Amino acid sequence: MFLNKGDKGLPDEPVKDPRITQDSIFLSYAWGDPDETGESREAIVDRLHDTLIARGLKVVRDKKDNGYKKHIQTFMDQIGQGQIIIVVISDKYLKSPNCMYELTQIYRNDKFGSRVFPIYLSDAKIFDVKDRLRLVIHWKNEIKEMEDLVAEAGISNLSLDGSIKYFFDFHDAIGKNLDKIATMLADWNALTPKLLEENNFEILMAAIEERIAEIKA
Repeated sequence: MFLNKGDKGLPDEPVKDPRITQDSIFLSYAWGDPDETGESREAIVDRLHDTLIARGLKVVRDKKDNGYKKHIQTFMDQIGQGQIIIVVISDKYLKSPNCMYELTQIYRNDKFGSRVFPIYLSDAKIFDVKDRLRLVIHWKNEIKEMEDLVAEAGISNLSLDGSIKYFFDFHDAIGKNLDKIATMLADWNALTPKLLEENNFEILMAAIEERIAEIKA
């Protein structure tokens, strides 16, 4: 059941979009929904996206760049390989399988601290060790539920390219890396959207431009 890179059953390397370059800026975030409280996550990302575009920067965003019938996991793998990723962290992000898969892929591709530019929403509870432990327990329970369902369905009834692949790609990766990633994020001095927008994201823009210069050097 445990597969290694290159083993039969794992997907090929994601096909790289020729429009995506080393200085492309990826946006990793949880979509807005009717149940969220406070300002919409989508509205915050929209304003950030427009600010980046106005600066003449290349921005890659799922709703704009991952078109109809394109593979979602391939797009998430491309984010994982990105050299500049703005991660908008919310409670929904921390509890979303797709968002956390993106985050673990980013982490697995080295230089995590250099490539990630975090923005923390008010409901992102990772700064207190108790909150991080609760998050680990949340994913432990999610993984246990998946294990129980896999056992009930029966391995012989499942495909390595179907539900089993989803289980290991999304949940096993999260379970192994979550605590370390959350602890690293909690240790960074990052800002809220309100503080960042007080000077039109200038602090964030300066950090991104420094990263672009580093990439091109």
